[in-house]
Amino acid sequence: MDTNYKYEDDLAVELVNYAKDFDPYEYNDAYDNDDRAFEDMKKSLFSKDGIEVLIESLCNDIHYFASENDLSNKDISDLSKRAYNLLTKLNQYSKTLEKQEDKEMDM
Repeated sequence: MDTNYKYEDDLAVELVNYAKDFDPYEYNDAYDNDDRAFEDMKKSLFSKDGIEVLIESLCNDIHYFASENDLSNKDISDLSKRAYNLLTKLNQYSKTLEKQEDKEMDM
């Protein structure tokens, strides 16, 4: 698969940072260090199923933010914006992967 590894690394780092900020307790329960979290996120970026799980998780987070009573809370507002931006990036990335897979299948 001929993908842009720098972009994938950056996206994985963004996802790790978001997960850590969104729910630090769950993050710490799941990972002993950031390197492991990064490797897991990056691994997810190499499969359609992994990307779908990430997208679904972000959609759930956005739904959670939308149901909050205090949307004027800066932390909630910032996390909501980050989740939406990551969702957009994952959607675009997923489309790029599909195009690459289609090209490989045509060869």
